[in-house]
Amino acid sequence: MSRTNKDLKDVREQNDDLKITVDSKNREIKALKDKVDKLETEKKALETKLRSVEVELEAVRKDFVELKEANKINEEKNVIPEEDVKKLSKKMDGMKQSLEEAKG
Repeated sequence: MSRTNKDLKDVREQNDDLKITVDSKNREIKALKDKVDKLETEKKALETKLRSVEVELEAVRKDFVELKEANKINEEKNVIPEEDVKKLSKKMDGMKQSLEEAKG
């Protein structure tokens, strides 16, 4: 019977050791699950931020295109007055020359 008691004692010690190991592994698993949950939350936050940045980027692109078009229109409008100034300068030069010829 003493051999049986010794075997039983050994089995109980192994069982206790295994319980400790299982508890330890369960704590590790819980810690890893918590870490995964935290990372998933951070991932969702980053995805939301990325979508926000993408929306802002698209708005900036649209603004850039609009500004580029407005600049082009402005440049075209500026060309017209320059042409008018050149025409007026030619007319004035012609009038000046006519006046000089009339004086002369």
